[in-house]
Amino acid sequence: MWEWLLPTLLIGLFVLQAMTGWHDKKRANAEKKVRLGRERQLREHVEGTMKKIIGGKRYDTETSAEVGRWRNGYDMGDVHWMQETLFRNSKGAYFLHGVGGERTRYAKKEKKTEDMWSGGAELIPMTEDEAKQWAEERLTVDEYEAEFGECDEAAPGDVG
Repeated sequence: MWEWLLPTLLIGLFVLQAMTGWHDKKRANAEKKVRLGRERQLREHVEGTMKKIIGGKRYDTETSAEVGRWRNGYDMGDVHWMQETLFRNSKGAYFLHGVGGERTRYAKKEKKTEDMWSGGAELIPMTEDEAKQWAEERLTVDEYEAEFGECDEAAPGDVG
């Protein structure tokens, strides 16, 4: 009388498992598509040039010298990925070209919706002191000294 129950349950379990696997694959493919789209958008910001007028002055990554580059260690497709590049223009002014995902300081609000963010890029003018501070925290000693000159060796009492 109940002989049909066990085979029916097993078939139902098999179908459920197959459907769940299909759904997981579909979700994984959708997530991969989003990540690749994010990477493509960020790559355009990184590989392309950026020009901007700020305070009546022109800043252009194409005509300026790259001083150094820093990345935060996340993969480019990650929402937290960020890269900053310090530039010096022909007149000696420093500026930062920052690019990042939608969970970084470079994120931009989507125009179509209120609560959607996407990765973005920004040019940020810097004073020489700000550029030195940025370089001190992110570049190697050789990169720092190539731009700002050799530093004196520390002596007792120099800390702080």
